Amino acid sequence: MTTQSQARIVSWSTAGEEVCASAARISTTQGDALALFEKAQGNPRNQDLIGKVLRSGHRSVIEHAVFSIALVLFLFIMLINAVLNFFLKGQKEG
Repeated sequence: MTTQSQARIVSWSTAGEEVCASAARISTTQGDALALFEKAQGNPRNQDLIGKVLRSGHRSVIEHAVFSIALVLFLFIMLINAVLNFFLKGQKEG
């Protein structure tokens, strides 16, 4: 039996660029996070700012764009492994 691993995106945000640009501005611009995010909506300078921050070596700003990925087969295998370990260790001790 051949199985293939699968990855499935379970959630995403369409505002990744705006979120990253807001994160880049948070330490240098007055206002709270929500105000900065609202100002980033449709701002043509977002990409330039993100590029400038990345070129200066600050990579953490892109971590604010989040994609949640479910590794279906991997999680299934880990679950089976945990169940088997539970029962096999229980038999050795019992």
